[in-house]
Amino acid sequence: MKAVLGLSAVDLERERIEAARERVEALLQGMLASHRPADLIEQEAQARRRLGDALRRSGRMSEAEPQLRRAVQLRQRLDDRGSPWLARARVELAECLIATYKLTEARQLIALAEDAESHQPSLNAHRQNLTVKPLAGDALFFPTFWTHMHCGEIPRSEDKYVISSFVSFAIPPIEEQTPQPLTE
Repeated sequence: MKAVLGLSAVDLERERIEAARERVEALLQGMLASHRPADLIEQEAQARRRLGDALRRSGRMSEAEPQLRRAVQLRQRLDDRGSPWLARARVELAECLIATYKLTEARQLIALAEDAESHQPSLNAHRQNLTVKPLAGDALFFPTFWTHMHCGEIPRSEDKYVISSFVSFAIPPIEEQTPQPLTE
């Protein structure tokens, strides 16, 4: 399933919209025909959002809207209200609604999506539970180790830039380190 969703994302990126739509429709049919579709809610939410996006990009708004609505409903069941995945589903539904001149509802969805923040989740008791509301011109730094996992979510407006840096250095073995004399 993840492979099909990944391939459909590549198809959409390369403007192969019909190929993406066909892949995701086949995936959804298989998921819904499975013996335990309730166990596949996360995958269904992703697939419906991707299918809605493909239909929207091909101008088929009346078909895209129910798929995107269902994706939002599923995300609301799965995620908390500040979830970046829920925010993205809401924004894509809003884009579809804007194209069909349903501006009031689109505006409401965008307002709900704007609540997404950057945060560092609390993974266990000894880690921080830090949430930071983004402000224009601010920078947020995290240590590069796995002990400081963090997540950048969809910003309220404007662009968001991420700068990554990787530093590699060698620590000499202890026998090669010579103590320096103290100077006064």
